[in-house]
Amino acid sequence: VRRDPSSELSGASPPPTARQDPRPVGSPAQVEGPAAFTPAVNGMWRRLGARVGHKGVILSELFGAAEAPELVEIGENSYLGANVVVRPLEVDAVRSVAAARGVSVGAGCFVGPATIFEPGSAVAAGGATGANSLVEAGREVASGRVAVGDAGRLTLAWRPRRLDASDGNEMRWCLASVAAMLWTERLGSLASHVAPRALIWVCLTRVAGYAWAPPRQTARVYAVIADARPALEARLWLLLLNFLYRNCVIVALFSACLLVTAPLKPLLHAAFKRLVLGKVRDGEEHPLRSAAHLRWMAVTKLARMPALDAGFRHVYEYAAAYARGVGARVGTRARFYPWPSAFLSAAPEADVLSIGDRTVTSAATYGHDFSALRLQFRATSLGRDCDIALSRYGQVLPGSALPDGSSIHGAGRATHLRGLALEPNRAWTGNPVGVRDLEEAARWGVGEFADAV
Repeated sequence: VRRDPSSELSGASPPPTARQDPRPVGSPAQVEGPAAFTPAVNGMWRRLGARVGHKGVILSELFGAAEAPELVEIGENSYLGANVVVRPLEVDAVRSVAAARGVSVGAGCFVGPATIFEPGSAVAAGGATGANSLVEAGREVASGRVAVGDAGRLTLAWRPRRLDASDGNEMRWCLASVAAMLWTERLGSLASHVAPRALIWVCLTRVAGYAWAPPRQTARVYAVIADARPALEARLWLLLLNFLYRNCVIVALFSACLLVTAPLKPLLHAAFKRLVLGKVRDGEEHPLRSAAHLRWMAVTKLARMPALDAGFRHVYEYAAAYARGVGARVGTRARFYPWPSAFLSAAPEADVLSIGDRTVTSAATYGHDFSALRLQFRATSLGRDCDIALSRYGQVLPGSALPDGSSIHGAGRATHLRGLALEPNRAWTGNPVGVRDLEEAARWGVGEFADAV
């Protein structure tokens, strides 16, 4: 694909590197919408030209694939986690040239959440990538191996035992999952948008008859002006006072309605989680595309419609109360800051999550594990006095037990795998994380630290 140098491609950016996440904060996935996690997503990508297997494929979200979907191939019985980034075009901004390289994922693969595929990369049939991995341009992950980390050169043996409850019955899973996701989407919209509007409408209707209500107050002002015929200055003063009074009452009424309806979302999330999924336990496992998997998907869908708006990140105890409400064990003075949604989106498996006293975190911390091609729940814990506040794209993977006093720096996409951090009061960084002395890290500037990573 060649473009004129004066076209928009001349300002294009090179493919993402290990330190550059191409997803802007809060950006929506492409194409999926309310049908995420369901076979409807597979069909949407096929309609756009991507080659997606017709059997057993589970997609959460794909970013970047809409640039050239016909260059993306996903084999049957593969699982792709959330926020996977696919870059099928290799852009040379200097020469204003985009080379079609393509990205391929073979059959029976697992692609961890937030994996980045550079142009020309591939996963062979039966291969896998870990969470936050980067598969470099032109590289292929071999069968029976899982690529870990930013460079993608560290590979471990991978021998999954796939469990699929809907194997051979694709239509049943398609209908059930699409119906569940659409219903959950409407339920979340009801709590987020319809409830506040309905309450405001009811309040405006009910208070209109009171003597202090703006309509009656306005009628009295106009009656006084008509009967007393005051001077022009007095008339303008009465109209100004009425204008200010009316707007103050409406603003106060709207604010009261929003404050009343704000707790509806966290309460709905907690009740929905308890009723639909119930309490999960460490070591519990379920087949893919089973009833338990579908219930987990529904709760996850609702949890990703944030129960806490961005402004509530400063109301620490409010976020902590929500986390406790869905089942997480949260210590005293623990903080979900500055991005509470990264931790709180793990509401479905909150029962196996714990955060220690005085810990501050915004890293994605979750207890569900699909890496063996079945749904497993693993206990994940953050110790006391940990600092993971700036790890926006960091992840603490299922089964991790972060020691007390640990610090994970925000440079790069730091990822903690189970068993890596064993010593307390240490600073960690990298993907996968490696130890760095706290005092040494404190002496470095932010730019120097990022360059070293």
